Amino acid sequence: MKYLITFLLVSFLATLCRAQAPVQGSSQEVRMAPASTTLDSNTLPAMTNKAFNTDSDSVDFEEGLLHWKGRTFNLGNNRVMRARFERYLSSPDANENELAYSQVLKEIEQRLSLINENNEAKTSEKANTELFEAWKLLFKAGEFPVDNGSSLIIANLVNNAWRVRNEGKTAAVYNDELKRQVTNLQNRVLQGAFWDESKAKRYVEDTKDGKTPAPPVSPNRVTQAVYDTEQLAEVKASIAALNTQTASTGIQLKLQFQSQILQFLLQRRYQHTIMGAAFYGHLFKGSQQGLVVGEKQLAEFLPDSNMKPTVNLLEFMAREAIRDVGIGMDTVRNTYANGDLYASLERLQETYFLGEYMPNVVQFSSEKKMNLLTLFRQTRELQKLMDFKDYNGAESVVQDVQKRASDFQASPIITIINTAKRSSNLAVLKAKQAIGIGQFDKAEQAIMEATKLWPLNPEIMQFSEKLATQSDMSNQGSRIFDEYFASGDYRKIFDKRSEFAAAVMKDPLRSAQLKDAVDKISQVEFLLAQIREALTQNNPYFAWEMILQAESVYPNDLELQRSKADVSVRASKYAQLLADAERAYTQGNQPLALLRYLDAKQIYPASKTSRIGLEKSAQALLKNATESRL
Repeated sequence: MKYLITFLLVSFLATLCRAQAPVQGSSQEVRMAPASTTLDSNTLPAMTNKAFNTDSDSVDFEEGLLHWKGRTFNLGNNRVMRARFERYLSSPDANENELAYSQVLKEIEQRLSLINENNEAKTSEKANTELFEAWKLLFKAGEFPVDNGSSLIIANLVNNAWRVRNEGKTAAVYNDELKRQVTNLQNRVLQGAFWDESKAKRYVEDTKDGKTPAPPVSPNRVTQAVYDTEQLAEVKASIAALNTQTASTGIQLKLQFQSQILQFLLQRRYQHTIMGAAFYGHLFKGSQQGLVVGEKQLAEFLPDSNMKPTVNLLEFMAREAIRDVGIGMDTVRNTYANGDLYASLERLQETYFLGEYMPNVVQFSSEKKMNLLTLFRQTRELQKLMDFKDYNGAESVVQDVQKRASDFQASPIITIINTAKRSSNLAVLKAKQAIGIGQFDKAEQAIMEATKLWPLNPEIMQFSEKLATQSDMSNQGSRIFDEYFASGDYRKIFDKRSEFAAAVMKDPLRSAQLKDAVDKISQVEFLLAQIREALTQNNPYFAWEMILQAESVYPNDLELQRSKADVSVRASKYAQLLADAERAYTQGNQPLALLRYLDAKQIYPASKTSRIGLEKSAQALLKNATESRL
């Protein structure tokens, strides 16, 4: 049974969280930390967050989540959530008004109870008197700002119930009077029908005996019968309307009352939930205790489908929540007294968001809250430092947190810090080794990895300064660059561009030559990619046009020549026609060039080379014709 109540309570908390959350989704979700042993940027914060949780029940301020009994629920905006908790920790001791307010609520609950202070059942007269006194105390409770008008809502609902009850009594008297009128009208209609039937029989008898018969029914009698029948129908309609109105008013009041009790539970105002349920039990019969509002939602959380939700179940759940809050606050005080401040902070977070309006939460010592507030801010600072991977600063804060809270689990965080530092230093070492053998690309990757793991690693700065002073590597790289450039091997220059960039960065002439070689091979690489894509799509003619365009950029590239050999086989006729056309144009035979370009365009209508060739051949023919005329 305890598991069932716990499950129901958690389910209502989930509904509460969805109601409070701004559409970030709010919907219920279960989250688990990713299982990973690497120290990449995604898993490191996850491992850090896990290190701050002492067990499965905790509050995650970064994500705005409440981990409660194995499930995770969204509490809303994380900034607002954190601000609420910090405001609570900064609040002073409960003042006289808050203490008086708690006493008023306690007195209301006592008066609503069916058992007196001697554990004896109250008499019916005593219970009614105490009920009225409890109702009057609701207005007193509503005067306190902390109540936020919740008690006045209950008072108004109770007042409406009493008003409806009085109206119901008046309606019952009026209903009895209408029923008496129905009885009288029915008797008059039956009596009139009896006399009409008697007169009709006498009329028949007088006619047989030769007597002058009297009219069987007078006109006035017909009018009276019609009037009585219509009046009877109207009175019955009035009775039906009155019954419908009374039933509708009662149902509406019950729905309003149940809705408000449920709303109090979802708002975690458990004392008002209990008070509302108590007033509801006094005002409505036992057959009306079934919960109509939210019945479908509650049924989804019940393991036993035969269990019907009732108002008493809401009250029971509120009492279970109060009990859990009480146990939580006892745990907070015990752990604090034992010096386990971090555990006390964790338990206070959970208990506060479960029952922030409960007196034992509000009345927690301000001195202890301020001490826990300092610890809370230190852990927040530690989390931020870990997020920014400022491990030296994090180590300093860890020491301060340990001094304040001896139970703080610092070893997982220290392990993360040391592992990240070692991994970063190893990456720097890999970069140094790569530089030593001339593998500048690998050195660059290693330095990026080291920076990602520990951006403030001093070894990275030392490595950069040392790299800038290595002039001998620059001289060797310049000599190799000159050999490749003189031989026209731009492909090798492109493949080792990072090494040559470091070698010639102080030489303007070589830097310009390097840029020219890299730009040309980059353009060729881009065109080669289009050639491969065209061949994949079985379009060798477009590929051949890209070959021609690449040759205009840098014709001596070996990769380009290999692709040209492959494409020329698949588009041999098209390539031959373009070659013949270009040769005829060069030799001044524009008519033949024009014909060959036309033949090529018939094979590949989208040919840009053919179009340009036709245009320039036509212009040449036109120019020759004009000159011959002159």
